[in-house]
Amino acid sequence: MEVLEKEVFKGIEYIRIQKLTPASQEKIKNYLKPGELIKILTPEGIMPDCVCYSIYIQWVKQSNQQLVASSEKETDTSTNDPIAQVPSLRTAV
Repeated sequence: MEVLEKEVFKGIEYIRIQKLTPASQEKIKNYLKPGELIKILTPEGIMPDCVCYSIYIQWVKQSNQQLVASSEKETDTSTNDPIAQVPSLRTAV
């Protein structure tokens, strides 16, 4: 997963959700607690889809841990090997 660089406005470190992929946008919206999606008023206008950078980094770390865990699960041959799942066949091989 590509990590966005933080943006800073008046000392607020944030990212814009719109800069994420559509799939990541949906996932982070589901991750956020009420009040963690913030609006920032800049000279260019209101940015309604901001998340504090520290919260974003927590989400990235959690997402990466879940990816690693699911990847390890898929490569675990003991659960994918049908012979290993049947005790009588395991000793016969």
